[in-house]
Amino acid sequence: MANETPHSDFATLLATLLRGELADTVLENDIAIYFNIERINELYAQQIAQVKQLLPLILQQGQNNLPAEQLNTVKAYFESFIRSFEDTKGFAIAAEARAEGVNIRLDSTIKPKSPTADFLKDDKPTPLSGLMKLPKGYSTYTASRFGQPFVNLTRSIAELAAAPEDDKTSDAIQKYLDASNQSNIETFSVATDFTSVRVSTPKEPEVIAKTKLKAMTMMTPGAKYNNLVLKDPPKTKEADQKIGGYTLHKASLVIDFEESLKAGGDAAIKEAAMATMKKATLEKPNHWFGTDGKSYLEVTASDWDTAKAMIEKTLTDKNTVTDDKEVIALRKQLPAESTWFMLIDTSSVVNTLVDTRENLPDTPGLPGDTLPAMKKVKTKGTYIGTALTVKPSGVRFDTFLPTAAVKVMLESSKED
Repeated sequence: MANETPHSDFATLLATLLRGELADTVLENDIAIYFNIERINELYAQQIAQVKQLLPLILQQGQNNLPAEQLNTVKAYFESFIRSFEDTKGFAIAAEARAEGVNIRLDSTIKPKSPTADFLKDDKPTPLSGLMKLPKGYSTYTASRFGQPFVNLTRSIAELAAAPEDDKTSDAIQKYLDASNQSNIETFSVATDFTSVRVSTPKEPEVIAKTKLKAMTMMTPGAKYNNLVLKDPPKTKEADQKIGGYTLHKASLVIDFEESLKAGGDAAIKEAAMATMKKATLEKPNHWFGTDGKSYLEVTASDWDTAKAMIEKTLTDKNTVTDDKEVIALRKQLPAESTWFMLIDTSSVVNTLVDTRENLPDTPGLPGDTLPAMKKVKTKGTYIGTALTVKPSGVRFDTFLPTAAVKVMLESSKED
């Protein structure tokens, strides 16, 4: 008992100094590093001011390679990062070994009544319980529910961007972005083998579908889809398919990988990046999107048969992850309520790393030769879980690696 008193006194003192959830992060984990950001801001105020002055230089260097929308995105993220750093009280990195696996946490507290606290005032974590109602068998599951300011920021990463100096298409894209820029809407998505389905319940989904169809119909070569340059104008068709009550429009795309990676950089590094991109991205994706009057649905796939099968499975399959013991156990290890949540199949993570590593050994400036040999794994159904929890009082990010997931990772290092 005598040995418990000093520890208890220290824990009480530390909890008093740190206050709130950050004290829990530091005290309840096996390893934790705490940074007093308030003090750092005081000590390095001059250096931080100098970093802020770099923004015009960054924008000047990027103005020849990036459209105005993306320059504005760079500016918005840079300013948000600096502002959030200045408004942060403390930051902690922690890790905890549990019987079920390992949890890694990044946690921060934000000054009350600060610009960042006001920016996040609309964000309220929820259970995102709809994710557990999705069918088994996918590589990736995501769910989210963001407040308006956070939605504004994330939407600045334009899904669609017009070709340079194409003002008419830019206006059409902006109308689509304005229509889809809605907060506190739960969105769920699943993905596997180059195919993804995304479902949400926004207001006026018909307007979103209509404005997106018009924008994509107007896009020209050099425009961007998810930051990838289009080689040809999208081939669009209104009301191309009907399924499960949804009327879906179609846009057939052709990605120009060379143009997507053209701006600056070492040629060998770009070649490696292109090889990796081609393994992870369809060169000619087909995109369907539309509504049943209540929900909005998007699907990207190589062809309609693949898309149809995934839509039907997502909407009607009753064999859900709610019955998956591994997923249930994993879900319990992460916050019960969050702002964004993802489950990703461990083999997908490992195999993506293997594909990336295969392009590194002969690439100048990259440590390919020093990395350990890896091989692809076939084990499915084991997931890594991540959760982002956003509140006006702070932002927390958790990643949990179950023991079973660690075993799959170790398989990639074993020799045949």
